[in-house]
Amino acid sequence: MNYPMIDFLPQTAAAAPFSLDLLEAVPSPLPYILHDRAVVVSDQPSTVVRQVAKGKSISEHLFDATAEAKRWTSQVAMRLDPKARLRFFRQLDRLHDEDEWFEGDRPVALDSYKAFVRAYVSGSIGGKPALALAQDGRIVAIWQDGADKLTIEFFPRDKVRYLVSQTVDGERERFAGDTSIGRLSQVLSPFECVRWFDGG
Repeated sequence: MNYPMIDFLPQTAAAAPFSLDLLEAVPSPLPYILHDRAVVVSDQPSTVVRQVAKGKSISEHLFDATAEAKRWTSQVAMRLDPKARLRFFRQLDRLHDEDEWFEGDRPVALDSYKAFVRAYVSGSIGGKPALALAQDGRIVAIWQDGADKLTIEFFPRDKVRYLVSQTVDGERERFAGDTSIGRLSQVLSPFECVRWFDGG
């Protein structure tokens, strides 16, 4: 999911339960349907999923979630490429676009977003992935190289869940697992992840 510094165009995906077969069936480019009510943000992109608690208005929840994530990003800005920071800010704005929001959706989970940025800063991931929100507001990053796809979901405490889908000798293969950010590069090395992570 490589995207240069361009304006994002919102796209949406219909709600459906997540399954590997469903992910494989989605044509390129995105959106992918990751969980209930998922919308993807990519470079021909798009927006995302959400869930809002009661008490505050939707606008307040979205503003607070976006501001908190941007504030934290600014604290690590010295280690983050300025273009990447601007790209993340734009994606956060798209993920919390009120016009794309549904009651019951949840804004980005800060611990998940922190794990995503830490993985990027450490060099465990790279490139320009599309971003989406999964259940509980977890960040999901999606890369694509032709028909091959890499999806990584980020959890608190720097844990990740990955799914690799690729064609080898005409056969479709899928690999999924759980690991930590520190082990991610090693775990993904058999899948030539440089093809996805180049051009950050």
